[in-house]
Formats: sequence, structure tokens, C-alpha cells
Amino acid sequence: MKKIKNAVVLTLSKNLTFSAGTLILNLEDIMKDVIEEYVVIHDGIREKDKLILSSLAKVRFIKYEKPEYFFKKIDPLIMNQFTKLVFAKFECLRLLEEYENIIMTDTDVVFYKNIEELLIKNNSGLKFLFGSSLVRSQFKESIDGYDMTLKGMGAGLIVFHDNLKAYNKLYDFCYGVLTEYGDKIKMPEQAVFDLMIQNYKLFPCELDAKVYCRLPKDQYADQNYKILHSAGQPKFWSGLDNEIWQKYYIEWIRLGGSHFDKKKYWINIIAPVSSRRRKLVQATYHKLLGFGK
Repeated sequence: MKKIKNAVVLTLSKNLTFSAGTLILNLEDIMKDVIEEYVVIHDGIREKDKLILSSLAKVRFIKYEKPEYFFKKIDPLIMNQFTKLVFAKFECLRLLEEYENIIMTDTDVVFYKNIEELLIKNNSGLKFLFGSSLVRSQFKESIDGYDMTLKGMGAGLIVFHDNLKAYNKLYDFCYGVLTEYGDKIKMPEQAVFDLMIQNYKLFPCELDAKVYCRLPKDQYADQNYKILHSAGQPKFWSGLDNEIWQKYYIEWIRLGGSHFDKKKYWINIIAPVSSRRRKLVQATYHKLLGFGK
């Protein structure tokens, strides 16, 4: 079977379907002639939303149904905060059987410019963002046999190419890490990818975070960025104003897509946090819902 050349993979829980709709509208305006297919990995998107997404572009839906066995060691608080869909990013490795180049991006982003240069294959077949934090910070404790002092990776944007060696073995390794070290993981998929890089002696190309993962607090420093990422809180849909994101969200709603449910969203945010932080998060929740003091 001939592979599809360029795909974008989005992983999301069903309550965030609107974020996939807004992002696909955004990308179709900027990279329509480059992206051949979108792959949406989800946990139960409603049929109406699937139809709307499919009307925007060629979209493939994959329901994430990895057995619970792989996640049983992971701290329930972490699972509640991130959901198991965060591990669906590993599926990109297996999808290299069907696609030559994959851009995996979080959906809490706005694309300002075309990034087709990232689809050009490099020697390692892998492109990652790396932050200022160390690998050790991605775990609750050190892992024997790995260098915890190296820079840790960030998983908001990853590019995979099918010249990545042994990608099926890498796929199995990632889920194996969950069963072996799941109770030691703090930053879910990032921690796993960190070990994958070291175990297989990979040398991914480092993406420039100032260009491909500009944070809102730095967005006015210059105009050289291509992607604005609302990492952490608030998101573009929960209190962070962004005219471009709002334009596409309004268009998504006009098409009949699912709305952002403030109440459910903030309940999910509040649930996992410690009692010490809960009052602060609840205050933010009440403010965004328009409640009184």
C-alpha cells in the first residue's frame, strides 16, 4: 500500500472536540495544499462532530482503546489531570507504516505561519522540542541506567518521519515503559519519550521553541514565531484572549460543532489538584464562569 505523504495527528478527549475543529480550520487556511490527511485519535467523539470535521478536510478517526493494563501503575491524579489520551501520541510511531511524515501537535495552539519546512526529512527521522527542564524533572525519582541530567523534551509538537529506525520497536518500548516505570512518571508522555531517546541512542533535531512553541507571555517580543501555544492555564478557550483562535471557534460553532463546556472543563481541572491548590483553581473557575466573589 502506498503511503500518504503528509499527515497531522491530533489526540484529544471528546470534551475538547471543538479544539480540533478550530485547529483544522486554522491549518486549512495556512497549509491546505501541504496536509493530505488529519488523524484524530479520540475517546468517543459524537457522530455529528465527526461529520463536521470531515467536511473541513480529509479526516481519519481512530478511537483510542489501549487496554487499561498499560496504565494501572500510573498515579490516578496524573491520569485524571492528563487523561490516557496523552499516551495516544505513541500511536504516531505505528502510523509511520501508513504515512511518510507526521506532524503531531497539541490542539491548544494557533498557527500563524506555514511550517511545511518541518516535513523535510532529517537523518534521525525525528524532531522534538526541548525545554529548560531536565529529564529528572519528568519523573518522581531517578531511573537507573538513564542520564537524568540531560535536557527533557516537550511533547507539544513532534515531527516523525518514516526513516526513523525501528519505529515499531520504539512503539513497543514506549508502552513497556508505562508498565515498568509508570509509578515513577510525573510528566506522562514526555518522560517516556525521554527514555526512548536514550535507550535507542536517537539524535532528534531540536526545534526552536521561540518559533514553534511561543508562549503567550512572550508573544509581543517579536513577530518571528509560527505557532503560539497556550501551555498550562488559561487556554484560548478558558480565559486567554486571541482573535485568531476566536475567529475559528466562532466558525466551528456556526457549522454546528460542539461548544466548549466551561463547567465540565473546570471540574476536570479542579479534581486532580491537591487541597492546597484547589482554592486557587476554584477561584479561577468561578471567575471564568462569571460567579460572584
